Amino acid sequence: MHIEIQYNIFKILSGGVLFMFVYHFTQFVVYKEKTYLHYAFHLFFIAINFFLIADLFDFEKVNEHKAFFLETTYILSFIFYNLFIYSQLNINLEPKIKKNYLSFIALLFLYLIGITLFYPITDFKVVDNNIIAGISIRIVLLLFSFYLLYLLFKRYTTSIYKYLLIGTFVMVGSYAVHVALNLLYGVHLRNHFFNLTGTLIEILLFTYALNLKKRNAEIEKELAIETSLLKSHFFANISHEFRTPLTLIKSPVQSLKNTFLKEDEKKQLFLIENNANRMLELVDQLLELSKIDNGKLQIILKKGNLLYFFETLLEPYLFKAKEEHQVVNTSLKNIDEVIYFDRDILTKITTNLIDNAFKYNEDSKPIDFSVTIKNKHLTISVSNFSSQLNENDLEKLFERFHQKDHTITGFGIGLALVKDLVDLYEGHMTIDYKNERINFTVQLPLDKELHHAVIIEHEPHAFTPKTDAVDRDADLPLLLIVDDNPHIREVLKDLFKDQFHILEASNGKEGLKLAQKEIPEVILSDVMMPEMDGFEFTKAIKNNELTSFIPVILVTANTTDENHLKALKNTADAYITKPFHHDILKATVWQEIFERQKLQKRYSQELILKPVDIVINSVDEQFLQKLQHIVETQIGNADFKADEFAAQLNMSRMQLHRKLKSLLGVSASEFMRNERLKNAAQLLQKGNGNISEIAYAVGFNDVSYFSKCFKEYFKCTPTDYTEKNTSS
Repeated sequence: MHIEIQYNIFKILSGGVLFMFVYHFTQFVVYKEKTYLHYAFHLFFIAINFFLIADLFDFEKVNEHKAFFLETTYILSFIFYNLFIYSQLNINLEPKIKKNYLSFIALLFLYLIGITLFYPITDFKVVDNNIIAGISIRIVLLLFSFYLLYLLFKRYTTSIYKYLLIGTFVMVGSYAVHVALNLLYGVHLRNHFFNLTGTLIEILLFTYALNLKKRNAEIEKELAIETSLLKSHFFANISHEFRTPLTLIKSPVQSLKNTFLKEDEKKQLFLIENNANRMLELVDQLLELSKIDNGKLQIILKKGNLLYFFETLLEPYLFKAKEEHQVVNTSLKNIDEVIYFDRDILTKITTNLIDNAFKYNEDSKPIDFSVTIKNKHLTISVSNFSSQLNENDLEKLFERFHQKDHTITGFGIGLALVKDLVDLYEGHMTIDYKNERINFTVQLPLDKELHHAVIIEHEPHAFTPKTDAVDRDADLPLLLIVDDNPHIREVLKDLFKDQFHILEASNGKEGLKLAQKEIPEVILSDVMMPEMDGFEFTKAIKNNELTSFIPVILVTANTTDENHLKALKNTADAYITKPFHHDILKATVWQEIFERQKLQKRYSQELILKPVDIVINSVDEQFLQKLQHIVETQIGNADFKADEFAAQLNMSRMQLHRKLKSLLGVSASEFMRNERLKNAAQLLQKGNGNISEIAYAVGFNDVSYFSKCFKEYFKCTPTDYTEKNTSS
């Protein structure tokens, strides 16, 4: 009975070892760390070894070769134990110690292979017939265990090594006691309890050490995130700190430039302004690098025409080259495609490379710029002549603020930013320097499946017209284009034709008449036009009750600050300069429409019509006050229709319909019905009569129809609304 109890206890404790194997293997699956896998297999083979000792495998073949299985599981457990310790020490091990460690593990594998190969030719008694080999390997194991303790003791500086040291010491000690008892008193199950107990203590210590390591790693990760955030905030704050004094430098410079100065004085002012602008560029680049370092910069992929993108990007450089008598050769081959790419990143890469070429190019030597698409990769190449470099300088060009010597201007952070952006884009960048010509080549994948990519499939909040050809125009919003240049009107029409119904006017006077008649959702207007220019036109639109709410976007070739200021004084909603960027213009148009939609949403959520909360200019406020007065006087008049409503406002029914549709998002009939329902909701809240009385009071002749309309608008019946909202 006594021996049976021992076996049962031994089996239970061995099961605990197997349970810990499952726990550590699960940790490996979750965290994908080999440390857990090595330790899990160490526990697995220990558990199998103990199960064999406890005779848990009641199979004839297993029992017949029990000595072989005991030896192999024992050696395998020690192999994986050493792999586990090696994975913990690997970072800090010297090359010589690593070599010794790996040699020992290889020796164990050779021993394991040896007993496996010789097993069949030794009458299945390899362990019993090779006692010397078994004793020898155990002596080696014992000596190496002391070597492990020595290595762990040397690294006793952190908690994890302390627990590994104590755990290894306990396990070695318990095994030594187990072997000593076997030699003194013979092989008994009770002797194995020392080994099993030591193993369980080692498991508890090692498991705690691994959890401690995991917790420390999580803390370090959190600290790294906090550090990144602090860096980000630091760069953001220092950016603002730089911008303030730079603005204070630039402002008086701009004022002084407008005064009568000598040519030398003007040159000095231009020098100050150029360097202030350069400082702003550096601040922006620092912020960009900070975002990349912190992993916050994403690739925004949108469809666009690459040829048009690069033509637009190159235009100011070609103009600059002409003014400076600089030769720039451009080649844009096979890029007239509409594909997904990040405009901002491509702009930064290209402009930094071209700026660099202009800055460091030898006088009178040509600058070459080429773009091509090949094998689903975009290749950008920029080259210029520079005699100041040699082959050894090339690798250092991407170092931030690299400077060859004190006599040559440094490369700043522009090239470092280019390199980081190329890496973020999963691209490749090379530099060639031959015969004093330096060539930068960037290859970027034209692939949507990039690691940091966010794909914008459509324009944000883009209008999607219906496919029904009959109703298509009726569903499209109205866009009025006012420009005396027919070619510009054609370009704008082509740009917006799929999202708007287009109206055209060749001057401000014609545009004003058309705007008053058709009430468009948005207006694009030139500034310099005959009969009535864009400023007068905008002022007339904003001061007319019929059109005051319509957003007006001025598109002009005049880029002076004076004209921009004049446009704002005439209450233009936006000011875009020519040549305009198509995406920016489209985004500006839609942004104005979405701002109007916000006001419409606010109206739909208000129970009481509040002109001040809904409109954004005084003319619209006066118009809504008129609406409010009409609602108050006609709310109970069931016969009050849209025609009479428009007549009281001195408008046609169509004008009223389009103004209300654009301003509040509802037709004249819908507006009146909504106001009746909102008024009814107020009466229900106050308990001023039953549902039938309130329906008649707000102009509904049919109570059932009133209930239906009420439920559609408030998403509940009048009865439910009363129960929820009746004031106590």
